[in-house]
Amino acid sequence: MTPVLPDDLVQQCDLMTASPVDDDKVAKGVEFDWIDGAGAVRACSLAVNAHPEIARYRYQLSRALEKTGDHSAAILQLRSAADDGYPAAMVRLGYRYLHGENMPFDTDEAVRWFEKAAKNGSTHAMTVLGILYLEGKELPRDLPNALDWHLKAAANGEAQAMYNLGFMYLNGAGVSKDPAKGVQWLRQAAEKGYANAALELAQMYEQGGVVTPDPREALNWYLKASENGSAYANYNLARLFLQGRSVDRDNKAAASFLFQALQGGYMIGPNQLAEEGHNWGRSFWKEFQGILKEEGFYAGALDGGFGPQTKRAVEALSNARFVETDRTSALDTDDRPMLVNIPQLNVFPRPSVRAKQMGAIVMGDRVTARRWHTDAKGDRWARVCAYRFCGWVAAEFLKDAPAEAPVQVQPAPPETIGAPATSAIDVPAKPEEGLGTLD
Repeated sequence: MTPVLPDDLVQQCDLMTASPVDDDKVAKGVEFDWIDGAGAVRACSLAVNAHPEIARYRYQLSRALEKTGDHSAAILQLRSAADDGYPAAMVRLGYRYLHGENMPFDTDEAVRWFEKAAKNGSTHAMTVLGILYLEGKELPRDLPNALDWHLKAAANGEAQAMYNLGFMYLNGAGVSKDPAKGVQWLRQAAEKGYANAALELAQMYEQGGVVTPDPREALNWYLKASENGSAYANYNLARLFLQGRSVDRDNKAAASFLFQALQGGYMIGPNQLAEEGHNWGRSFWKEFQGILKEEGFYAGALDGGFGPQTKRAVEALSNARFVETDRTSALDTDDRPMLVNIPQLNVFPRPSVRAKQMGAIVMGDRVTARRWHTDAKGDRWARVCAYRFCGWVAAEFLKDAPAEAPVQVQPAPPETIGAPATSAIDVPAKPEEGLGTLD
């Protein structure tokens, strides 16, 4: 006999593998690189065995299997979910055919699956079809079809489709050239949080041409793009605060935006930065050195110069975005189960609140503490791995997790979809479910 599977274990499949582009997901999406492959395969196999009628679990199991490199098994689960009408599975299957990912290249088959997904309500599929017909690479260019699919996706709230429509109207691609309508579509995309659209509007209002120059509007759209993660917007904001255009000159704000730009991935080498900023003034560079020092990248004097030490610090800051987010590291010294002890705990790629936030974990989330660190201010940090990603959190908001007694769950029969390959799987038991199996 197999005990009833606890609901919280089934839900782990959603928490660990839901796709950001799945319109039918029931949990916050997890980027593919952040999936814990082995753990997700285990959770989603349990979910599929418990609820074989739910195609979403099979689709998510396919993502987990793909992360572990088991493409044959992943494709089986993916096709099963797609055949059952799950739109996100249809889209992924379409991509596999389009790019020949462990499958034959077959553009016609890819389009067939994209169209099926679109007809089942996938705005992502609608946008993909629009782009394929607009670019004319994998498919012959077909601007009326491109316009039609983009309009359908935009009508369903897809920001990327709105952004693409903006450029179609700005350039007269498949439509009569209409700059005003193009700006209108860009504005809609930007208001939905699409950073590139906000950045385009900011540059338009700064430079003029398509619209009347308006420094205040440019500043507002750069700020909007910055809020949505644009490193280039942050660099431009640093420039605006230094120039005092549409805003009072503010060296401290400018230094902060430059720091955000570099840690966010704006590509500029120390020598080029020194050349571009040779007339930004010692007061500004002193503020910037202060931030670098506070964050542990710089140990020199706050002299406002741009010498070898400052250049090395800039390089170190730029490289800091390539942080380790693996679940295990040679530097890890602990393996302690803990619980989050506040309603929401922010996760950072390095032990600093100034780092770009990766996400958050919430009260009751179970994490594994891998390493401990005390910063220059004396604050204690923990590198933890949660179900979505690994990163640094304030250690004071963690508490030791109570021990849980394991229960043996027998695998489903071989003919059941997604049956685990092992003979038995240890899963945490609820207090009322500690009897294990009965002979």
